Order: sequence, then C-alpha cells, then structure tokens
Amino acid sequence: MSKISFAMCLICFFVVFACTNTQKNLNQDNTYAVNSLRVETPPTLYPAPLDTVSFEMLYTSETKRIDKKANQNIYLKFPSLDYTRMNGKITLLDSLSNIRFSQIILPDGTMDGPFGNEMSYHLPIKGEYVLILHENMMAGDPWEGTFDVTLTISK
Repeated sequence: MSKISFAMCLICFFVVFACTNTQKNLNQDNTYAVNSLRVETPPTLYPAPLDTVSFEMLYTSETKRIDKKANQNIYLKFPSLDYTRMNGKITLLDSLSNIRFSQIILPDGTMDGPFGNEMSYHLPIKGEYVLILHENMMAGDPWEGTFDVTLTISK
C-alpha cells in the first residue's frame, strides 16, 4: 500500500510542478514564448510630429508603428553593424494608404531610390543609413495615417 501511495504522491508532485512552471522568454523578434505559445508584442507608436525614427537594431528585425501627417517625410535611421543586407517592409493599416520607401541615404552621402512598399538593399558600407518614407506623388494625393515599418538586417 505504501508503494502505491508513494507513486501517487510522486505523480501528483510532477503534475503540479509542470502546470505551475510557466517560463516567459523574450525572443529576438520581439515575441514572447510562453510554453511554446508565441505572443506578439505590439509595436511602439511614434506620433506624427516626430520626423526621425531610430532603429537600434538590437535584434536583426525591428518593427515600428508610425503616425504620419500629409506631406510629411519620415526618416528612418539604422546602423548596418556588420550586416550587408537590409529588407524593409511597410505594412499598411489603411487600404487607401499611399506611402513608400522614397530613398535610401548611404553613410557616404550617396542616395538611391525610389522603391515601393517593400525593398531589399545591399549595404556596401558600414555605418548609419537613412531611409526616407513619403507619399508616391504620382499615385495619388497626399496621405496621412498610421502604418508599420519592419526592417530586417542580415549577412
């Protein structure tokens, strides 16, 4: 009888321990892993008066939510670190959005562009890059609203 009681107590202990051990880990892509369940953290909203938004690139991918006014240029600054490729994506929250990556300014001052809502660019020089976001004036009227920008850097 005591062996059965001991086995039941041991099983109960493991069940209770397994059910109460919830461990949260922040992953590199700003998501939490909670017992194998991924929970997205919402991007930080940057209000319209801010023209410049800095990406620290603590992880290889960052997302920012930006509120833009009509005819406003948005400047996204990010360091290339030791990475040689950058992918950018604008996720539109409004179906009437008219926003794109207009230009990229390299650390040596040269520029390239225009691009669309998504871009992939080789980073030939180590340093700080600047992306300029603006309306596509050939595609419609000035636009204001909120959108998400994701930058991903890789080797």
